[in-house]
Amino acid sequence: MMPRTRTPKVKEFVSPPFIQCPDCDVEGKFGVLMIAERQYTRRCVNCWFDKRYPLPPIRKKRIYVDQFVISNMMKELDPAAPAKAKGVKGGFYLTLFEKLDRLSKLHLIVCPDSPVQDHESIVDTRYEKLRRVFRQLSHGVSFVRPQQIFHAQLLCAFRGWHAGAEVNPQVSSDFALHGNPDSWLDRLRVEMNYKLPGLAQELRATTAAQTQRVHEVCQRWVDTPDFDFNRFFEGQLDVLLDAPLIEQSRFVEKMAAAQKDGRPANLAELYPPPSVSLVQHLLAECAETISDLPGRVARVREFFTSDAIRTVPFARVSALFWATLARDVRSGRKPDKFPGGGMFNDVDVVAAYAPFCDAMFVDKEISHLAHQGELRRELSGSARLFSLRANEDHQFLAFLDQIEADASPEHLKLVAEVYGTNWQKPYLELLAHR
Repeated sequence: MMPRTRTPKVKEFVSPPFIQCPDCDVEGKFGVLMIAERQYTRRCVNCWFDKRYPLPPIRKKRIYVDQFVISNMMKELDPAAPAKAKGVKGGFYLTLFEKLDRLSKLHLIVCPDSPVQDHESIVDTRYEKLRRVFRQLSHGVSFVRPQQIFHAQLLCAFRGWHAGAEVNPQVSSDFALHGNPDSWLDRLRVEMNYKLPGLAQELRATTAAQTQRVHEVCQRWVDTPDFDFNRFFEGQLDVLLDAPLIEQSRFVEKMAAAQKDGRPANLAELYPPPSVSLVQHLLAECAETISDLPGRVARVREFFTSDAIRTVPFARVSALFWATLARDVRSGRKPDKFPGGGMFNDVDVVAAYAPFCDAMFVDKEISHLAHQGELRRELSGSARLFSLRANEDHQFLAFLDQIEADASPEHLKLVAEVYGTNWQKPYLELLAHR
């Protein structure tokens, strides 16, 4: 005889005590079977009686940590790492992992990972270990690529401008993130991983080329006889905003040349870049009001020369970072202190993700630039930035402690009842277990 299963509907939240099964009176055997985003199920191990309980809505703090933090936490957790790699900055990184892992399991924070973290990890021979660390803290919640957020902001700005309405280039958190950051977690997480062959080599080459480019540009800034911050900012903004149209035009030219020759010499070059999709979306947005294609193209080009496009947050923050860096370099920075190619990723991360985070732990270079007047004003209302400079690392730990201190006793009690009292224990054996 098969054990019977019943799943009664419960309309209001009930905190289930650890009591005997209501169906067969077997004490202490009514355990948690499954946890979903908004409910969980208990099952009796004796008679398989099921009962479903709703879970209350929650809002977790979004915290983004830079790649260098992931790398240092990985070294602290890796049994194979040399002893000199551990205990850095008084054990700060191990303490940080403990707090982040505990808070994420208490459903108070989530640390979304990103394609930037993944790419910066792929070039490292310890990629799998790095990935396990940032996926442990993200629980499957990931940011989209920074360029996707930039293009979405352009599209939102175009819609308002074309309709003659208020221009609002902001995009939603639902668009910026894959996965629900405010869901209750299951105990188990199944993942698949795939590395594109040759990607690591290509990324290393790109970073090396970007480093050389940044050093050359920095030296050019030093040698420039005069420098006007506002003029430089406006020029950099023009470069960033013109890039999608330039990239799309170059792709069209390549396609035309390939069709003329009859056979493309390099198929990889003919794979459409993201800007092609962006321009197609912009053209589609005005299809109902402008019937002919030349008219729609002219309308899109008009948008790229309008004042409305200059309100796009990603472009403004990025341009201010480079203008602030240029001013900083001109103030007497030596060539050995010029930033490397990773600066491009660091700028993109803050420009794209700061509006969707409560806090970000960034490197000292980014923090130094972000605390200067123009950038500080532009980033007001976005994530609070922390770094290793000016005692901010200790402030960050205090910030995390306050999150747990502010949690309600009811919430903490519920987590313990659903997940068990040992659930929130930091997983320091993450890299010791396979």
